[in-house]
Amino acid sequence: MKFGNYAYKYVRLQPHKFFGYQKILYADLPVLIAEPEKAVLDSLDHLEYGGGIQEVTKALGRSRTRTFDTSEGTREGLDIAKLIQYAKAMRNRSLSSRLGYLLTLTEQAREEVKELEKHGSAWPVRLDPTLPPNSKWDRRFNLNVNVSYEQLFDWRRS
Repeated sequence: MKFGNYAYKYVRLQPHKFFGYQKILYADLPVLIAEPEKAVLDSLDHLEYGGGIQEVTKALGRSRTRTFDTSEGTREGLDIAKLIQYAKAMRNRSLSSRLGYLLTLTEQAREEVKELEKHGSAWPVRLDPTLPPNSKWDRRFNLNVNVSYEQLFDWRRS
């Protein structure tokens, strides 16, 4: 579906994942827009629609200096407590493992990330599930780190 110069794809969500949205008016039409924290999690939950693990890493890294207009007002950066609360509500342990690892890498959270360790995957998961596993592991999040640091942060060079 196209709207102006943008293409949109509707993605079905499980009912428990339908939260974290605000209704706005756009051209006098009501539109649901994800809160910044939910947009990051939706992208991490469905990497195929969010541009991949590198784009999620970039979004997390750049969010530190971004100003967001939300229903609660204007604020700097992501609300890390809300991000973690929403991650737990998604009920996806693999997502929690990936998010915990990326928050640690982007230095977004220190104490708060411990909450994600408790809700991380009990089984080994790959950082990028579309790529084959390699020999590098992060035991803290039970995560096969199959994308290099350089690849994750390649956006910093531009």
